[in-house]
This record gives sequence, C-alpha cells and structure tokens, in this order.
Amino acid sequence: MRFPVPLTVAIWWAAILPGMAATPEERLEGGSTADDDPRYYAPNYYVGDEDTHAPASSGDSDLGEQVILRPQWKRAPLKVRAETHLFWSDNIGADSSDPDDGWFFVGSLGARWKQRLGENLFLDAFAYQDAYLYDSEGLDFESSELGIGLIRNLPDLADITVYSRYEFLYVNADDPGFPLTSADDHLTNRFHRIRLGAYKTLYQTSEHSVTLSTQARIDLDATPSRLERRQYAARLGYYRRLTNRLQFSAYAKTSFREYRHSSRRDWYSYGGLDLNYRLGEHAKLYASILYGRNDSNRPGGLSDYEAWQAGLGLGLHAKF
Repeated sequence: MRFPVPLTVAIWWAAILPGMAATPEERLEGGSTADDDPRYYAPNYYVGDEDTHAPASSGDSDLGEQVILRPQWKRAPLKVRAETHLFWSDNIGADSSDPDDGWFFVGSLGARWKQRLGENLFLDAFAYQDAYLYDSEGLDFESSELGIGLIRNLPDLADITVYSRYEFLYVNADDPGFPLTSADDHLTNRFHRIRLGAYKTLYQTSEHSVTLSTQARIDLDATPSRLERRQYAARLGYYRRLTNRLQFSAYAKTSFREYRHSSRRDWYSYGGLDLNYRLGEHAKLYASILYGRNDSNRPGGLSDYEAWQAGLGLGLHAKF
C-alpha cells in the first residue's frame, strides 16, 4: 500500500504523550514516532492536562501570573494514543543521489506507563506499534518498540530530570535496501539498546516554555551486527500556548552517530515548527513542517542527504 510521509507532531501545552517525530533519520532507523519530545519527563506530566492559569485580564501586568488551585484526586499513570498522519517530502527515500518527492501515511498505536515509585522517582514503560505506507515501491515498513526504565527528578540539582531505560526495536521492511543494502526481499532488523538522558526546563511562564535535553543511545546488540551504533544528541525546544486550544512549538536537534563495526560517522541535524489544535478532551489535530540534513564520512557522499517534510495529522488520546 502507498501513501505519504513522516514528520513531527507537536504536543499540547501539558502534553498527553510525547510529540510524534518522524524525521528522515528516524524513519531510516525504524524508530518509534513518539519519543522525541522530552517534556514527558517533567515531574507533573501525568498529573493532569487542565489549564491551571486564570483567564487573561487587563490587570495581569500588576498582579502577575494567576493560578487556579485544583485538587488532583487521582493520578493517571497510563496514557494511550492512536494517531494517523499524512505527509509530503521532497526526498521521500532520504536518497543522496537522485531524490524523489512523494507522500506517505503514518499510523501509530502506543501506550506509556509512568508509575510513581517514590518521591521524585518513576517507573517508565512503553509499547509502540508504527506503520509507514509510501506512494513509492519498496519503502513500506512497520516497527515495534518496547521499553522499560526509571525517571528521576532532581529538584535540589537545578531541577534537572535524568532517566535511563532498556529498549527493544523490531523493524520489518519491504525495501531490500533498508536501511543498508541487502540481498533479502523482506528485511528484518532487531536492536537491543540502552538509552540515558537528561532534561531541563530553562524558562517557563503561563504562555511560554523553553526546554533543553540531551541523550545517549547505545546499542548492546543489533541484527545485522553492522548496524550497531552509538548515538549522542541534544535538543532545544520552544513552546507557546496561543489560545486554550491552539499550541505552537519550535525545535532544533543535532545528533552524532558512530558505528561500532566500521569507521562510519554521521552528523544529523533538523529543525521544525508544529501547531496542534485540541478538538476536545481526547482528540487533537496536528500540522508540522521540518527540514533535516545528514552528513556522513562514507566515501562518495553515499549517506549524505537533505529533506523537507510537511503534513497533517489526527490523534486520539486517553489516560487512566
């Protein structure tokens, strides 16, 4: 089946689930679309999504921020989502030599459990199932991802949040060249990895938020073994609440990948803009645009590419 492309999906101000990012880099690796937004690690992420700020008034400049105190009778550690996205890209296959534009469709199901274990300590577990269906032959693939780990908030250490977890990723692809050349007609890849990271809110008001996050992803084992790599990344995000329903975000990320069984080294960077509109308690509309570029030391520029992506999406969310 063939349709359009990937990209990111912004998150609402008190996001229900992390933003859906699907950059060319992440698509080629087969990773989940739901792990790019770092605000999942915020200490009150799973408490509630309601806007606690009072309606704007002419006296706000004198009175300062006004917050409505509401009791949180029940926490909601389990959050589930079903999302669908349709995207266009000017380089649909992230091709270095002869890029083609095209469309693809992304369907995603996911569940994430953030259970409080103690003061500032949380269990982090998730399961994702994603499918990418392109309008070009041989690019379709599916990915399944599982993870479990811990999140620790450190209020006495500049209010930094740190996390670590184990992840398993399984990719099933039709493309014989996904993500590297192969003689197989039907390609499957498996990854066992450890992810370590840190998150910090640099600035926050009732309307704005700026965040910085870093992470390291280390493959413990991969099939085939030539895909084993280490990746180090940093991400800066800006979020603005335009209205009670409409949210805007801008972000930039850069990452460095080194392959363990070869001399290959890649630098990947991207930046993007997202809008999302909350239709109701359980539904959101998304719109996004993104530019990404990969620079590799492979001879002949075989892994160098750049791509623009843009698209629309619809998401359904629930919490328990």
